[in-house]
Amino acid sequence: MASRDGMERPEGLPLVDLRAVTRDADRAFTRVWLLALGQRHLWIHAGVLGRLELGSRYQWLGCQYLPQVRDEEGDSAYAFRFDVVGAAVQAISDGVVTVAAWLAAEDSSRDNFCVPRVAPDLSSFPLIGGGDRKTSFTPEADERLWRALRGRRLEIDFGPVLGES
Repeated sequence: MASRDGMERPEGLPLVDLRAVTRDADRAFTRVWLLALGQRHLWIHAGVLGRLELGSRYQWLGCQYLPQVRDEEGDSAYAFRFDVVGAAVQAISDGVVTVAAWLAAEDSSRDNFCVPRVAPDLSSFPLIGGGDRKTSFTPEADERLWRALRGRRLEIDFGPVLGES
C-alpha cells in the first residue's frame, strides 16, 4: 500500500488519526512514526502527549481521550499507550521535541500495547454521572499488530500546533 508521499507503507500498518478524540489537538500534537523500508511512516497522529515515561526501567507513552472520557476508577482514560525501550531525546527544534525509541519487544509488553486501528466513536461509550463517558483504561491490546511491529524503530514528535505547520 502506498502512502500519501508515494512511498510504500509497511504491510498492516494502520494510519491512526486520533486528533478528534484526544486532548488539546488544536493546541498541541503528537505524531508517532515507524521507521521502515528506509522511510518514516506516520502511524499515529493525536493531540497533546499525555505521558512519556523515560525512567530507565520502564518506558512508555500515551495520549489521553478528551477530558469527559474516564476509566472505571474515574481517572483520565488513554486513547493509546504502549511500551518503548531505549527512548532518548533526539532533537528539539522550533518547540517540537523528537524522541527516538524502539517498540518494546518483550512478551511482558504485549498486554500494554493498546493502540486502536481507527479512532473510536466516543458517543458509543457508556455514560456515567456528570455527563462523562466511561471506557476501559485503553483500547484492547492488539497482539497481532504488536507482533508485526515489536522491536521496530520509532520516532515520536510532539509540540505546539503553530499555524500551518
